[in-house]
Amino acid sequence: MGKPVAPAKDGRSGASEAPSAAMDGRLARITETACDLRRQESPGDRYRTVLRGALDITPADRAFLALAEPGEGAGVRVVAGWAGEGGAIADPEFFVDHALLRRACEEVGAIISTASLVGPDPEGRGTKPRSALVIGLRFGAAGTAVLYLDRSAAQAPFTPEDGKRAAAYAEEVLLELDRIEGTGELPGYAGIIGMSEKIRRVFEIIEKVRDSDLNLFIHGESGTGKELVARAIHAAGKRSQRPFLSESCGSIPENLLESELFGHVKGAFTGADSDKKGILELADGGTLFLDEIGDMSPGMQTKLLRVLQEGCVRPVGAKDTRPIDIRIITASHHDLEGLVRTGRFRMDLYYRLNVIGISIPPLRDRREDIPLLVEGFLREIEKEDGVRRRIAPAGMRALSSYSWPGNVRELRNVIRRAALTASGKTIARKDIQPLLAEGGASPFAGERVKRVEGEIILRIPARESFNDLIAECERLILESALESMRWNKSRVTKALRIPRQSLYNKMERYGIKRSTE
Repeated sequence: MGKPVAPAKDGRSGASEAPSAAMDGRLARITETACDLRRQESPGDRYRTVLRGALDITPADRAFLALAEPGEGAGVRVVAGWAGEGGAIADPEFFVDHALLRRACEEVGAIISTASLVGPDPEGRGTKPRSALVIGLRFGAAGTAVLYLDRSAAQAPFTPEDGKRAAAYAEEVLLELDRIEGTGELPGYAGIIGMSEKIRRVFEIIEKVRDSDLNLFIHGESGTGKELVARAIHAAGKRSQRPFLSESCGSIPENLLESELFGHVKGAFTGADSDKKGILELADGGTLFLDEIGDMSPGMQTKLLRVLQEGCVRPVGAKDTRPIDIRIITASHHDLEGLVRTGRFRMDLYYRLNVIGISIPPLRDRREDIPLLVEGFLREIEKEDGVRRRIAPAGMRALSSYSWPGNVRELRNVIRRAALTASGKTIARKDIQPLLAEGGASPFAGERVKRVEGEIILRIPARESFNDLIAECERLILESALESMRWNKSRVTKALRIPRQSLYNKMERYGIKRSTE
């Protein structure tokens, strides 16, 4: 299980909160560096990537990285150097003050700054006055890494803010470098990829509530990954060895939903040929995730409230109740408070379910995570389909500037389609742009499938050919049916009245696969 990416702390690096704009820029650069690190195959290339990022966020003109092995008396070795205009430094050991390196190893977490260091001239073997900024941080198995920055003393000396920015950057990037060299995992938490400030707030809430038995409510737009967050809470908590089950309240008729949730006894209704346990009972000891709780009918709301009050479930047609011990996590893209105000959702049930609320940010509010998510999806595609792709910088810029009305789910679908249709090993901007709604694939903002009181509204670009229009309609209908019925193919074939094999053939034709996002 992954651990959350820890924000910079005063105790380690002396870093403090910078203004929001500066912080956003720093986080974006950290994320970009983290993705660049994963593309490098050699340690030397990774070290130089770290240094280039450090030069981007500070006014230094040279950067060096030194490593100290654990153990008393171990030496400090300069492993890489980079000059802002000259590139890699061939003999980095020559250009640093080793006394400062040793001091940084002894004062881990301190920001060491000097404005009057006499250091070697980068253009020759003489000396010139230099300003230096040096930070030592824990790295690897009890070892230490030192980020050493310097510039000509003829320029303004480093400011305290420069030191805080460099320390926060070094802490995050070295943590990521350590993770790459250790496990190769992308930064995130229990399967949720990201290191932006907003997603880390979600991780922090999960850490606090994971072992609690309190019910949780997750709010977020469609495609933000509400079920993934629910699974992360379950996987990280004390109930992780017990079942995790999920059901969508808006996709099943009320009479069927009652049987799905509560179960039934033999003879309870026509077709009930045997006893059946409901998912409330099947999830005993574990976690039940109820998606789109705002679509639950008033009658079902009353029955669910009774379960929460009594801790017991009564199967349809049964006389006796059965005790259950479950944690319920609910989610909706609706404003439940608004539904309560209009009388469409029970206030007492709302407060039973929304003991602790978690809001999932839309992808447009955590754009700095897009490169990491893309990297994760490309790995997934390589593993599942054997297709290895990388994305060009221009393609990444197109992804980062798009509004993503369909959020992470839409990003995943775009990357999958681009990876499978790109003509070369690199996904270019031209491969990405036609797949983005704002770029011309669709003139409509928002999701391309919308449900309104039982009806499905399909938003299809009008300029495509007739056959393309029919194919797109068919694909969207299938995707909508599969998602609304939790990918239960038997239900889909009955609802759409098509043979099961036809469903499989169409899913293969359109490349429809289940997403966990």
